[in-house]
Amino acid sequence: MTLRALIAGISLCCVTACTSPEPDQSPSSDTPSSDSRDVSARLAGQPLPPIRQFLSCLPDEAALVAAHRLTGDHLGEPENSLSGLNALIDRGFLMAELDVAQIKDGTIISFHDGVWEEKSSGQGPVVATTPTEFQRIRLRERERGPIGGNPVPILSDLLDAAKDKIYLEIDFKTSAQKARVIEMIRQRNMQ
Repeated sequence: MTLRALIAGISLCCVTACTSPEPDQSPSSDTPSSDSRDVSARLAGQPLPPIRQFLSCLPDEAALVAAHRLTGDHLGEPENSLSGLNALIDRGFLMAELDVAQIKDGTIISFHDGVWEEKSSGQGPVVATTPTEFQRIRLRERERGPIGGNPVPILSDLLDAAKDKIYLEIDFKTSAQKARVIEMIRQRNMQ
């Protein structure tokens, strides 16, 4: 079983556990499709409801799987990238985890490590990076892969892309000011 099929299956269980088929649909004896786009069709283009409401009928011990660092091995996108987030949305994923950090001027970005070297073209501590330096940094295509064309995203762009399409789990790095991040989320009514 592939990771994609596993996530799709879990997501379908989460989606169908609380709802019955629409009146014009008849139950099918066929196995649910492993295509996770079926999951996103569940809302017929409607914005995602608050996560507590969406999953309220699940047992307390139920778990929700999130795509780690806005990507997965099968997607081929750099971690914590806007292209990775868009790939998850396009494939109907329900939840993704992203890392938030901060550069020298206070700009909130998405990057996991405290230094740039391993996952990007940058050098040195993330928190000491100036806006001019930040604009030139590009992400590695894959872990230890070549540097590609993807810039390091700022959090506001990721929040705007995710709104009403996918749930986000935020992993705060030590450089990120939690209050500012929470305010950005509240401003978009994404809490």
